Amino acid sequence: MKIIMIAGNSSTGKSTTISKNFRDWLLRQNAKETDKTLEDNKEYEGVFQYKGKTIALHSRGDVYYLVVFAIVKYTHLNVLVIAGNTSKKYIANLVKKIRANENHCVIRKKKATDKDNSDVCEKIIAEL
Repeated sequence: MKIIMIAGNSSTGKSTTISKNFRDWLLRQNAKETDKTLEDNKEYEGVFQYKGKTIALHSRGDVYYLVVFAIVKYTHLNVLVIAGNTSKKYIANLVKKIRANENHCVIRKKKATDKDNSDVCEKIIAEL
């Protein structure tokens, strides 16, 4: 499994980028949503089929055990796009480990703006 982690401090738009921007892009590409575990105003967890790949999205990146649980839960899939709040010590350490693995990718999220959300979404697409 390839992990694409959107990493940044609190309130930089990591969840919005995953749950809205990237999810909407997948839907516009006619990707099939095969599982939806969570969807509310801000957070999303679900699975898509896209161009022969199974892609999980997990936007709950503030709680360490939920991040680790998602990595374990989706390890059998092709790609996991996940948020990681680097202002949390344990998650920041996890980001370093993911970044050190050449099969994975960490994309830094700096601002909660529409432009930054779109730019990060484009980087996710390029990593698929």
